[in-house]
Amino acid sequence: MSYGTYYVDDYSGTDYAKITAAVNAANSAGGGKVALSNRTYIISQSIVLHKKIIFCGVGISSEIVCSADVPIIRIDRGNNDSSNIEIRDMCLSYPSMESSYSFHIEADRPVQLKICGVVFSGESRLYAGVLTWDASSGNRSNPIVANSEFSAFMTHIEGCCFQDASIWLNDSDSRIVNNYIWGNKTGGNIVPYAIRLSNGAVNISGNDIVPGNGCGVYLASTCDGIRIENNYFDGSWPTVHTGNGIMVAGAKKCLIIGNSFENIYAGGICAEDAFQLTIVGNRFVELNKSGMQGSNYDVRMTSPSGILSTGHIILGNQHYRAEKDGQNYAVYVGDNVHATVVNNSLIDWKSSGAYVKPPFWMTTDKYSIRKDNKVTNLQTGTYPYHFDEGEIAVVHNSGTQSISVNFAPDFSAQGIIPRVQDVHLNFVGGASNSAVVYSIWGLSYAGFNVAIKPVDSSSSSAGILYWRVTLQ
Repeated sequence: MSYGTYYVDDYSGTDYAKITAAVNAANSAGGGKVALSNRTYIISQSIVLHKKIIFCGVGISSEIVCSADVPIIRIDRGNNDSSNIEIRDMCLSYPSMESSYSFHIEADRPVQLKICGVVFSGESRLYAGVLTWDASSGNRSNPIVANSEFSAFMTHIEGCCFQDASIWLNDSDSRIVNNYIWGNKTGGNIVPYAIRLSNGAVNISGNDIVPGNGCGVYLASTCDGIRIENNYFDGSWPTVHTGNGIMVAGAKKCLIIGNSFENIYAGGICAEDAFQLTIVGNRFVELNKSGMQGSNYDVRMTSPSGILSTGHIILGNQHYRAEKDGQNYAVYVGDNVHATVVNNSLIDWKSSGAYVKPPFWMTTDKYSIRKDNKVTNLQTGTYPYHFDEGEIAVVHNSGTQSISVNFAPDFSAQGIIPRVQDVHLNFVGGASNSAVVYSIWGLSYAGFNVAIKPVDSSSSSAGILYWRVTLQ
């Protein structure tokens, strides 16, 4: 079936009346193209689109300016009226509104919604950009129930520019590709995310993303099977306090592959209570410009709930020095998190900025393998971290202290029993030469014991014991 083209400026009345008339004419014909001209349109009510309508302009010069705090374009669910709609080649903007609660485009459970070549201008707005949701729920963040009556899927957003705006998708099987998404701003209300997802099977690829003050991509606990691939997370603008590149809040089975994270004020990937994440082939350059200790790392995996977070693979990533000296880790794996950390590399530049040591860190009760994570320091050469390493904080007293070090269970599973010469120990105290390691015993696949003796028996100070196992 061939559909006609309905030119907005062929109709009479206000700009809103003209657009509505053209949309109604296309809807009455069962679908068609509604075409804007090369000019600015002023409206104060939402444009409501219907199924099988292509709403298009001729580029950024086709601008719709909305003077009210309502969605510029609204897509309703009634009678399955939100399917097969396309919006393309125009600019959508609002005057400055500090208290704003409407996105530029709000779609109620859309099916095959396509948005291409649209510029979203959302300066000084709390909400802006694209929202797909179940409007009957009244909760923007709730995922849409996946069944035949209420499902939403196959939203496609490509080649758009989001200026201080974001994308909130609650549907599945969707694509966000090749967009520029600036999720933050230098003043006014701050957008917390560039992209927020609450469902599954969404592909985010080829985008240039400036994280919001919360993060660049937020994956809610209901996300499953998200793929984030070949994006550039850019935090280089000096006055913008960008949050983490990616925040994973309990999502599962997600792939984070081949992305670049550069000059971000916070960290790279922060995962809490997640399951089966694959983090492969990413590049981290000078993150943690804030210098915050204990939170902003290149990759940080924790389990705040205390529930076991397992099945993670951290493989083949590149880490290029922290922005602040000694303020973050390349990879941090916390309590109750099981991860395999393999074949990652770190370039610790001798200019300002460095990672803490060791840069790949796991808590002592880990259940994981670390193998061949290489650290290059341009002043001291290259050396490998093999299989297991960790740290134990100790406090001196006037006598000798005995410390127990437990290996990961992988040693037992593989029948690995290191020799004494395979275990390398170093003690760093609060003062120079505050203690020495003077004996090691009980070495087995389960671990070993080590004695720490203070140099000055009349004083006490805190220190950290580091160990590394290098199988010869």
